[in-house]
Amino acid sequence: MTGLVVAVLPDAVHRRLTTIVDRVERNGTGCRHLERTGTGYLCVQHPHIVRCLACAATHVDCHTWVEEFTCDVCGKALDRGGDAYLGLCNPVEIDTTVSLGRGRRAAIGIVVAFGWGACSACSTTLAVSS
Repeated sequence: MTGLVVAVLPDAVHRRLTTIVDRVERNGTGCRHLERTGTGYLCVQHPHIVRCLACAATHVDCHTWVEEFTCDVCGKALDRGGDAYLGLCNPVEIDTTVSLGRGRRAAIGIVVAFGWGACSACSTTLAVSS
């Protein structure tokens, strides 16, 4: 892995992202639209497929309320109207290919991870401790 993730991520989340990116480099699969773009999007909660931006947006729409609004640090429900922090990760350069099925592969240069968040109490703690 040649890229970096944001420093405020807790060690456990950073290790999870590193493991996910390593798995993508070894045997990742992707949506068929990746043939037209070099950037893939990877949901931290469902890391089994690399998606294009449109498929990633559609995927997020399928998240349950619990998946989308639970703090990934303490496990408490996020206040939908509050100042919850959605962890944004720097794009990770992986320079690999993923399988599209039927013997086709797509080149992926950059992966952007999404799907991680923290409540305002945990995000304040993360910002202070980093």
